[in-house]
Amino acid sequence: MDNKFNILNFGSRNKIPQKGDLIISEPFLKEKYFSRSVILIAQDNENGVVGFILNKLAELKINQIIPAYDDKYNAFLGGPVENSRFYYIHRLSELIPNSIHIIGDLYWGGDFSVIKELIKEGRLDYDKIKFFVGYSGWKKEQLIEEVEENSWLICKMDNEFNLFLDFENMWKECMSSLGGKYQIWSEFPENPNMN
Repeated sequence: MDNKFNILNFGSRNKIPQKGDLIISEPFLKEKYFSRSVILIAQDNENGVVGFILNKLAELKINQIIPAYDDKYNAFLGGPVENSRFYYIHRLSELIPNSIHIIGDLYWGGDFSVIKELIKEGRLDYDKIKFFVGYSGWKKEQLIEEVEENSWLICKMDNEFNLFLDFENMWKECMSSLGGKYQIWSEFPENPNMN
């Protein structure tokens, strides 16, 4: 199957999410923010775990946060923590100083004044950056407990995984790419009463 969101399932071998992993909500998780979400873990240390929901569009565009900027940049709902603050992940570390490495060529944060200049100059590739309102955060033990309760699948992104483009079918296609029962779950309706 040709799939834009190839991921590798760690299954039961890895019950501890790590920086650079994806956690994918089980289809029966009905929590407001996290239902059918795909989250990139951006930080994992003794202080806790920080992640960003990749597939939930916020109800605004970047030019509503930063007036006078191009409206082609969507803002995504990163999570329920500090949702009055603004975050970003990107593949532009060579352009954006002070970026924090996640995995491979993926970074978060960095000098926002540089991002504003790149947007003004039309030099910021929207397919290499993703903006978020808020983030998802856990104490490490809390997230491990949620994984053990089968709220989350821990997966590794394959090199072709494109977290910057299509987001509307991301959860479904990630589930489907895992095959087996997950492929069946990908077809499970969000509201069973609509079946």
